[in-house]
Amino acid sequence: MLPNTEAGAFTTGIKSCKNHRFVCADGDRSSCLLANRDWYQQWEHFTFVPVDRATGTYAIRAHFNGKFVSVGQDELLTPSRDEVDLWETFRLHYLDEQVVALQSLKNGKWVCVEDVTIGRGGNPAVSLTLANALTATRDEIGEWEKFYFATS
Repeated sequence: MLPNTEAGAFTTGIKSCKNHRFVCADGDRSSCLLANRDWYQQWEHFTFVPVDRATGTYAIRAHFNGKFVSVGQDELLTPSRDEVDLWETFRLHYLDEQVVALQSLKNGKWVCVEDVTIGRGGNPAVSLTLANALTATRDEIGEWEKFYFATS
């Protein structure tokens, strides 16, 4: 069941419908959000803060560092901002009683779970592959763009 968004902000875990893993803000591995956890603990808690209830837009605050999730220039979702602007705003689309999709207001793209390879230090020969990273890159909603909210 989806949380009651009429009450304002709500805290939840986010679970990928495709790989059935919880989204984690893991400061030990990378700065981006990864859907790679089997459990739902502090690093997997997020607070959805209403930006505009009329349009269903929210900012997402990660509990592990208290920062807002932002869509970066590389389209990766990272908990890195102290304030909310367009890059930190998402529209919730309720697909049924249990499933939601997230749309970035920065670029209008759907948030998905995918493997991403990034260059490090400006050197493309030195790269890092992030498995199950959250990005805002999709034009349509498929299985990789669907999420459950975990209520405790």
